[in-house]
Amino acid sequence: MTSAAISGVVTIHLRFVLAVAVITATCIGQVATNPKIQPRATTGTRLVTLGTAGGPLPTQNRTQSSNLLTVNGTHYVIDAGDNVTRRIVQAGADFRQIGKIFITHCHSDHTMGLATLLVSEWEFQRQEPIDIYGPPGVEALVKGAIQA
Repeated sequence: MTSAAISGVVTIHLRFVLAVAVITATCIGQVATNPKIQPRATTGTRLVTLGTAGGPLPTQNRTQSSNLLTVNGTHYVIDAGDNVTRRIVQAGADFRQIGKIFITHCHSDHTMGLATLLVSEWEFQRQEPIDIYGPPGVEALVKGAIQA
C-alpha cells in the first residue's frame, strides 16, 4: 500500500466531533453497545461502541477504544484500537466500506488496530482513497503503517 492510497491526513480537534456524534446518536436513541442486539441502520444515525477498554493492556472481555458511526448508510470509524476490523465485521458492517477514520489522540489503545484495518482494506481491493483525520503525529503513524 502506498501513501497515494491515503488521500490525506488533516489535523482537526476531534473531541468536539466525537461529542457531537455521541449526543446526536443518543438523541435519536440508536446507540448500540452490543451490535448483535440492534438492527443495522440504513438511514438515520447509529453509533456502535466497538471497543471500550482503556489502556494498552488486552483484556478478556473488552477491546480497545473504537467506535463505528453510521450516518445514512455511510460508515465512519472513530479511533482504531486493537481488533477494530474484527469488531466492524461483528457489527454487521463491511470493513471495506470504511472511507473515513478519525483518531482522537495518538495513544496506542486508540491506534493499535489502524494498520490492520488499512492493510485489510487494501488486500481486499478497496479502490477508493481512505481519509484519516487526527492530531499531530497521525500522519507519521499512517505513513509507518502503510510502509510495512
